[in-house]
Amino acid sequence: MASTEHVPSFAHLEYDTPLYRTAIAQFDQAVPHAKVDPGVAERLRHPERSIIVSCPIRLDDGTRVVFPGYRVQHSSVLGPTKGGVRYDPEVTLGECAALAVWMTWKCALLRLPYGGAKGGVRCNPRSCRGERSSGSPAGSRPSSCRSSGRRRTSRHRTWPRTSRPWRG
Repeated sequence: MASTEHVPSFAHLEYDTPLYRTAIAQFDQAVPHAKVDPGVAERLRHPERSIIVSCPIRLDDGTRVVFPGYRVQHSSVLGPTKGGVRYDPEVTLGECAALAVWMTWKCALLRLPYGGAKGGVRCNPRSCRGERSSGSPAGSRPSSCRSSGRRRTSRHRTWPRTSRPWRG
């Protein structure tokens, strides 16, 4: 069996932020108690996929504004990834990566058949309104802001609310 030495190789990547480092430090504290194979642990220290997109939004006054958008899919081992979109003027790729890591652990601990993901659009949702009357730019979200790839992001429940697939 090949040995894996943990070297913080994410130090030069775009998602390297203090919040992401906090999530990985928490993971590193839990790994010895979970008896995880070192190779698997190293793989789980990094997201499967992270993308940066441009999200053009048409405002109520007819002008178009382009906001940077992010999507991080941390792990799809348990199933399609699950996680919402955060609209905030200070959102970063690192914040989305950390929140995707935490969603992965939350779904795994509750034995839900989902992986972790998170999206973000760097905008102030209170000062911009999309084409829909909801007040959120998500209503006019173009295809470039949606997650792409072989494994899709789940937006809906796959079982009735009353059932509990993790029990039984």
